[in-house]
Amino acid sequence: MSHNLASLLRQLEQVKTVTENDILALRRAVFGDGHVSVSEADSIFRLNATDVNRAAGWSDFFMEAITDFVVRQTLPYGYVDEANSAWLITHIGADGRVETITELRTLINILKTARNSTSRLVSFALNQVKLAVVNGFGVIGRGRTLTPGVIGEAEVDLLRAVLYACGGQDNFAISRAEADIIFDINDACRGADNHESWTLLFRQTIANHLMFIATVENPSRDEALHRENFLMQRGEVRGGFAKLSFAAIKDAFKSARGGDDAALQDGNWIIDSKVSQAEMITDAEAVWLKSRIGLDGEYDVSERALMSWLASECPQIHDSLIPLINAA
Repeated sequence: MSHNLASLLRQLEQVKTVTENDILALRRAVFGDGHVSVSEADSIFRLNATDVNRAAGWSDFFMEAITDFVVRQTLPYGYVDEANSAWLITHIGADGRVETITELRTLINILKTARNSTSRLVSFALNQVKLAVVNGFGVIGRGRTLTPGVIGEAEVDLLRAVLYACGGQDNFAISRAEADIIFDINDACRGADNHESWTLLFRQTIANHLMFIATVENPSRDEALHRENFLMQRGEVRGGFAKLSFAAIKDAFKSARGGDDAALQDGNWIIDSKVSQAEMITDAEAVWLKSRIGLDGEYDVSERALMSWLASECPQIHDSLIPLINAA
């Protein structure tokens, strides 16, 4: 860390005020050499935790600086490794909770910017929403009235944002760890007066995990969401983002390939093959689903929506799931 930056940070901690001009000076000091060092990142976190008055621009500066350090300063560039995941979690959630909006924005931005993140960091982010829903803890609950065990519209919106961010740039499929947390939240909210949007997100997320098809060139989750919105406006997709993997995948592939006939012919064969595989729920997936759904012998509204969707959209239902579908 440069002497100028160290001096500036000490001064700001003493005067307990960070103005917009101070933020400009910090930007020049931090980004001037094109490299954010670990000592600089540590100092920025320390100032963020200090009780000082900060101008509005501080949140963006903090997010950009910490994202740059975590995502772009360690080889391979663009990937969050285990060491950086541990460093980030220690700084923003030593007690398991993210306590400020600025830090929550930064966490989501890192997940969205990285080409890939560790499962530990992804689970940590999703658990922030789980903590708010189940216990009313963390920054999500600050300044708002949350009812523990009930998931509202705001929590659904944030959870959706985290899920899309967790895909980074290279991954759209919902992982097993992510699907498990979604089930954990649903179990915690079972029988509660949950917002209607939760049922849709639950069904979309679990269906995506069970039946997702990877294209030759995977879109990011954000891009896939935009494509779905476009297709839905045209009336071509009516089943949420899980449907994008099947009904609209060839259109998405054509768009990615720019209309190249030879590439499209090869791509169509690859896609047809992948669709056939993805539409099948494997033995392992069936075992997992049976271990998570209808645990008390009853199916809540979200679980019924999922099983109904599988019954109507999955052409090859696993034999062991037929009794569950009938029960639901």
